[in-house]
Order: sequence, then C-alpha cells, then structure tokens
Amino acid sequence: MTRACFGTVGVLRGGLLILLVGVWLAGGAMGELQISPGIATVDGNLGDWAEANWIAMNDTFYSDPSDVTGAKWAARWTPDTIYVAVTGVDADHRFTESNQGWDQQDSVEIFVDAANKNVVGFADPGNWKDAQQYCGAPNGTPGGEWLILGYVPLPEGTVPAFEATVVGATINYEFALRPYNEYNINNPAASTVVTLSGGMTVGLDVVIDTKHAWDPFSAADDPTFGMLCYLNSTDKWNDASVFIDQVLVGSVLPGDANLDGAVNDTDASILGSNWQLQSGAIWAMGDFNGDQKVNDQDAAIMAAHWTAGGGAEGSVPEPSTLALLLGILASLACMRRKR
Repeated sequence: MTRACFGTVGVLRGGLLILLVGVWLAGGAMGELQISPGIATVDGNLGDWAEANWIAMNDTFYSDPSDVTGAKWAARWTPDTIYVAVTGVDADHRFTESNQGWDQQDSVEIFVDAANKNVVGFADPGNWKDAQQYCGAPNGTPGGEWLILGYVPLPEGTVPAFEATVVGATINYEFALRPYNEYNINNPAASTVVTLSGGMTVGLDVVIDTKHAWDPFSAADDPTFGMLCYLNSTDKWNDASVFIDQVLVGSVLPGDANLDGAVNDTDASILGSNWQLQSGAIWAMGDFNGDQKVNDQDAAIMAAHWTAGGGAEGSVPEPSTLALLLGILASLACMRRKR
C-alpha cells in the first residue's frame, strides 16, 4: 500500500486531563475538546487568532521532533467551514518545492472527519471520501507553499484557502476547510458537505512534521525526522476513529457573515462585495445556504434575520442596505412568479 504523508508509529495514551480549547470531556476513545464559532482571514498572519484557545502539541508522535518548540494549534467553525491555525518554532528549516515524501520536509498534517463516521481504512481506496488528510508546507520561496491530499495532488476546489508563512524561526499555517460528508475526488464541487451547528461532534487532528540535521547522539528511530501532536495515537493516516473528537459549541445566526452576533450593514457589505460569486464561496463571504454561491437566496436569508446593530429581529437597515435587499428580494419574487 502507498504510504500517506506520514508513518504509523504511535502509542495510545489514555486518561489525560488537559484544559485546552474549552474543557476535556469524558466520552470518546480519544477524549473530546470544544471548538467555538469564529472566522479568520487565511493569510498566514495569525494575528486574528490572538485570543484563541490554543492546543499545545507536546506529545512526540514519531522519532525525534526536538528541533520544534512551542508547537500549538487552534480551530474555529462556521456552518460550512472549519478554520485551523498551526504554529511552532522550528530551529532547523527544511523546505522542499513540492512533497518529497512523508519524512523529507517540514510540514503540517490536518485530519478531518466532519461527519464523525470514524471509518477505519478511509485512505485505502485512495479517494478520501469519508475523511480527509491534508499535508501542507512552505516551499522555500517567499509566500510560497504546497498542499496535497493524502499523498496525491490536491484537486482544485477541494480547500477554500491555505497559507503557510515563515517569520524567523517560526512557521505558521492557516487553513479554511470544507466539512465534507462525502468527498468526491474526481469532482469536488459534487461533494456533499455537513452543515455544522452547535452540539455536533467532528473528528479533527493535527500533526507537525519536522526534518532536521542528523543528531549522532539521538536514540530515536530516525535521528533526522520527527513528529509532534497533541495526543498520540496510531494510524491517524488511515483510521478516523483515532482523531480527536471536537464538540462544536455556541451557535451562529443565519446571515451573520462576520459572526459578531448581529445581522447588519457590515454583513450586507460582505455579501455585496461577493455578490454573484458563482463558485467557491463560504459563509464568511455571504454564502448562507451552503451552495458555494452568493446570490439572492443568501440575501433573502439575511433579510429574514435582520438584527441591525444587535437589536431585535425586524430592525430597519440603513437606507442603502435596505434598497439593496429590497431590490434583491423583489427580483427573487419576480423570478418565482415566472416559474
């Protein structure tokens, strides 16, 4: 079998009690963490994650990751997107123009089981239908990066956004990922997506890979490579049941593009700036019904939940916004009458 982006060495360590991204909850085989709603600008600058609840990655997953310190990750959710940020200080950078093998460069791996199916062998068919493994890295050029799915090139349209940046010794990664129910590798646009909401549980896990100079004094299996994670478990690359269970907490108001708790002119401006986008749209761009478009249907959702300035539903929008929404809704009503 072709090996995925990393190996399968690991030891399950149960019974840990750690306060990270909320509260550790008894339940799943790998425990449960919590993720709150939120959005992020995916640009590799983690400034908008300053208040995030970071998960420390202090567990050695494989061999010798001693050149990485301060590794951590955080996540947020909207109804159609999982945001993930990863950062760590790497004392010995080893970047490659493209993926050269699971143990040949500094990189990060993200594992997603949005429908929480816990499928064992999800990578075996080579289509990652039920769960996905992404591997991304800087490519050694300013602002450059690469991203693959498992061990194959990433089909266009699979991931809304990914950025990797290098600032001194620190490597930052930032993802916007779709929560697939069934991913279609041959036509990502035909994939089905889970609509996320508070109370749901998703599988989400992160591993940092680090390549470094040979250490003649190391007793590790591979003195030139190592991996770090939050909680060690075997076979993440092919067993979704060992991903960390993440409970989605909080709620999202329909039409609230920036997740500030109100549907108002700011959200209308976001919707307007992406108006008539026909593909690739996400919630933070004004796609409120999950069809990856921004159109009159999304405007209707916004109008139905209008809470300008955080006031009660039914508050009056600004005149310019009201004119936009009324025009859109009138057009929508006209089209419905013609059908």
